[in-house]
Amino acid sequence: MPAIVWAGLIFTGSSIPGFSTPPLGLFSLDKIAHFFEFGIFGFLLARAMTAWPRIKGPEKTILFASLTGISWALLDEFHQMFVRGRNASVYDFLADALGVLAAQFLYVFLLSRRNRKQS
Repeated sequence: MPAIVWAGLIFTGSSIPGFSTPPLGLFSLDKIAHFFEFGIFGFLLARAMTAWPRIKGPEKTILFASLTGISWALLDEFHQMFVRGRNASVYDFLADALGVLAAQFLYVFLLSRRNRKQS
């Protein structure tokens, strides 16, 4: 449920007409925000997919969470092409995708740490 709520917040935020930050280069505040916005989403997706009975094992969890998060990032950028005053950006998409993937590494790290403590 938290991942679905977060996806809705992402969609709502990208639906605001004309909202943008000033471009400051490749690593602007905007790209950092995209990275963390989708990093949180990626982490929530991994957590949610761990609970799905059809997805067994961390490899499948990470694969499906990554594909879902990156697909949502692509759809979000596509959606922005139709919002007045906004546009799609390959760099925003890359920041989104990197955030999702970084979250998967963090999730695996935390999961392995938890499993080691339980052993």
